[in-house]
Amino acid sequence: MCCRRHIRFRVIGLVVFSVACAGSPARAYDTDSPYGVVAFIPSPTRWDAMQDANIAWGRCDFSWRNIEGPSKGTFNWAVTDNAVAAADARGLNIYAGLGYTPTWASVGGHSYDPPTNLQDWHDYVFNCVSRYKDSIHYWELWNEPNLKQFWNGTQAQYIDLVKVGADAAHAADPDCMVLAPELSSAGPASSWMTNVLQQAGDKVDIICFHQYDGGDVPSGRLTGIDNMHNAIVAAGYANKPIWITECGWESDHIGEQRQADYLVGMLDGMSSRPWWKKFFWYQIWEGPTGRAGLLRQDETPKPSWYAYRDYTSAHPAPEVVSVNLSTTDIVDGISRVTVGDGNTTPDTKAGRSCRRNTDAAGGDYYIYFNVDDEFVFQGNHPVVAVDVDYYDLGTATLTLQYDSIGDGKYKSAGSFTLGNEDTWKQFTFYLDDAYFGNRQNNGADFRIFGGVGPTFYLDVVQVRLVSEALPPIPGDANYDGRVDDEDASILGSHWRQIGGVGWAEGDFNRDGAVDDRDAAILAAHWGKGVGEESVPEPTTVVSLLLGLLTVAALAARRHGRRQCFTERRNPPS
Repeated sequence: MCCRRHIRFRVIGLVVFSVACAGSPARAYDTDSPYGVVAFIPSPTRWDAMQDANIAWGRCDFSWRNIEGPSKGTFNWAVTDNAVAAADARGLNIYAGLGYTPTWASVGGHSYDPPTNLQDWHDYVFNCVSRYKDSIHYWELWNEPNLKQFWNGTQAQYIDLVKVGADAAHAADPDCMVLAPELSSAGPASSWMTNVLQQAGDKVDIICFHQYDGGDVPSGRLTGIDNMHNAIVAAGYANKPIWITECGWESDHIGEQRQADYLVGMLDGMSSRPWWKKFFWYQIWEGPTGRAGLLRQDETPKPSWYAYRDYTSAHPAPEVVSVNLSTTDIVDGISRVTVGDGNTTPDTKAGRSCRRNTDAAGGDYYIYFNVDDEFVFQGNHPVVAVDVDYYDLGTATLTLQYDSIGDGKYKSAGSFTLGNEDTWKQFTFYLDDAYFGNRQNNGADFRIFGGVGPTFYLDVVQVRLVSEALPPIPGDANYDGRVDDEDASILGSHWRQIGGVGWAEGDFNRDGAVDDRDAAILAAHWGKGVGEESVPEPTTVVSLLLGLLTVAALAARRHGRRQCFTERRNPPS
């Protein structure tokens, strides 16, 4: 439903920010918004700046050392209570960071030392999540444990801490999401990621890490993110959502305008990688040291703040409806439909509330869903994505069947097979002809089919309108706003590479290979900048590209014109 909104203005420093204030009580932004910022515990001005830029997520410290500092059971909730109230009043989401050991609970007395007794850590997490579960549903388990200044314990000790903390969080709120390992690329990140996932990945709902290395330019950092994604896939966790929860540049090193440009480069990089769900810029305020903030020390906005605001305006968060399957379903635009062959039973897997098909052997082969007609109805928004959180247990094949434009019969959107890894994962189905006219069983619009016999478990199911926003300039591999010799050099360095490549490596048609098709795209847009036409005049680089195409053609003839292209697939989940 829409409500009337009234506009008021406030003055912050030397700049006027406009704020839309709902006539009804504030509610949280859609949690599907990808836009975040590291906020620590913001001042009112910084909260306002986040709201005005449509930055829906603030990553905030809920430090164990500050909340339960004096002794076990002695809590001071004043600061975090105020932060939650401030976020709720503005309709913002908090991603809360748990960590930093109090002196009384620490092996060595320091915040970065492991807890002496993990039961103390369990109790703190349980108390914190219990207190704020009506407002906060996403929880971080420690910050950058692969750096000694934040975690002086062993990797094995951190893995134990993740297991205990995740169990405590899910016990306090079975519908919450636990994020880890929050690694920094400045440390030994890849080996840490692999070991944490292999030993505690079943406890983690969303994988998160920080990206700072990579030649100190967006293209280099995007390559680093792709490399970490490859490590996650290799560890068997391709279908878990990924958040980048820290990345930024200090403007005193690169200048304020370049900082803004680099921010946009990272956001564009996220838009071309569907497995990357959220991005948190470091940070909202630059503070007394390091100029990484969107706001200056006097809290006036920098060009990067304006760039973030303009980007969120041009690329709004996708419209989403969802249902969280539980003992009592949390319905937000999708409802579960009861059908004779689709009975379900509440359950809990790895601490998360969910539902399963009741009698898999006796005929309950499906789980049915209806989408609110105000969201999609009778083909008015045919292009949608359906994200399904499923528990990876057994080897069944799950298929999405839906009401498509046409004869009114169910149509398959594809399938995936469980890998029996005993953990929560997510898969995305892409539909380009959704009708959703309430024409199926008892008014259902789509259903998940688990085959005859297998039991399967689902949690959150959401439908989102797929954005038709334009991608970066075709051929602009380094996201600097112009197609030039730097992009040609990037393409050349990955020439004929198959697999493990993306836009930042020159795979502009996203077919999994860097080849003559990508070179043709670059040549066609040569010299083009943001808002400019291409400059087709031949140059040394374009001639080089044409030479590469000629060489490729000759090689193809010598090999019987066999082309080594990977098969085009649906976007990854």
